[in-house]
Amino acid sequence: MNQDKLLYLEQDGYKPVTDEIIRESFKSLYENAPHIAKEKETEAKEKFKYYKRYGSEIMLYSMEYLERNSIDELKRNAIKTERRFL
Repeated sequence: MNQDKLLYLEQDGYKPVTDEIIRESFKSLYENAPHIAKEKETEAKEKFKYYKRYGSEIMLYSMEYLERNSIDELKRNAIKTERRFL
């Protein structure tokens, strides 16, 4: 990924995924189906590398998605996502 995009991600609130964020994003799944949540958590750790918070919601992003989309596309999609969670 190029430096401009990495800088944009950092400035716009995208952060590297941690185990804690993965668990938090699967919180309701853990409450309702813990056996499935553990499997999904493992898959998520492999696939998702960045996240962004929209209020109390967490959106996970794969490197493929972030690399495929231009900065302008990421901005447009972030605005749409933010509106959905407001």
